[in-house]
Amino acid sequence: MEDRKAKVMQVTIKLFANRGYHETSMQEIADQAGVSKGLLYKYFESKETLLVDVFMENHENMVERAKHIAIDQLLTPKEKLKKTIEVEFEGILGNKNYFNLITKSLLLERNKHLQPMLQQVRAELLDWHREMLLKVYGEPIKPIIWDMVMVFQGILKEYVSFIIEGKKTLSSSEVATFIVSSMDAVIETRKDQQPVIQEQHMSHYVFAQEKQQGTTEEKLIQQLNKLKTTIAKKVDVTDGTYQVLKETIQLFEQELLEKSPRMYLLQSLYLFLQKQLGEGNELNIIDKLLKQIRE
Repeated sequence: MEDRKAKVMQVTIKLFANRGYHETSMQEIADQAGVSKGLLYKYFESKETLLVDVFMENHENMVERAKHIAIDQLLTPKEKLKKTIEVEFEGILGNKNYFNLITKSLLLERNKHLQPMLQQVRAELLDWHREMLLKVYGEPIKPIIWDMVMVFQGILKEYVSFIIEGKKTLSSSEVATFIVSSMDAVIETRKDQQPVIQEQHMSHYVFAQEKQQGTTEEKLIQQLNKLKTTIAKKVDVTDGTYQVLKETIQLFEQELLEKSPRMYLLQSLYLFLQKQLGEGNELNIIDKLLKQIRE
């Protein structure tokens, strides 16, 4: 089952990157993945949910690969940064369709429902790179951290684009070494100067999950979407429990969209989800947001 789901996601990335999100139908995805449309909807309840899963899966895979480097006590912090860059660089080159999807294809979409999702994907990457740089360079770069993140991502992206578009071959180790030495030089030059990008400039991104944009109801919808992805990974989609949880979240969303949502119903739905799933980051944030609505 997991092999089929993984194949669906790879087919999705290719179709979205080449044809565009809007132009690709669930039927096309099912046909090219060699699964029935019914099974596709068992895995993913909508095209939007499928896209969210694609984002989360690729980001988590990259972070997971980097974890092994982070716990290697034989490496210095700077050596860990270099090897993490190598992992990210090779990971992107190994999934060129995904790179094209997030850097080109989706930027052309005008679907308003996709914009918060794209911002979240970018925020995940920004936050990860921020943590990477802070672990190596520490307190001295905190005031200029977002400028340094932009420099880091800009260099990495250009090397990747050069290889993919120009069909060139470069050593990931040499690229990583160059990026680290470049960061050393830029940080040394800029560390005592005023930042160009300050914290308030980043407020429209979602960091640490709690800092979300929009109304409380919109934030709740975002968390419910994340919860769907979590459930799809934890619960067998052919299990009856999965269907119950999915319908509970749909009812939650429908009630939130009402002009005057019934708090008692929202609270009951939340308690049911908590009982079924236990504690979790998404549910903790949902609880906080419900309290904000009550207040």
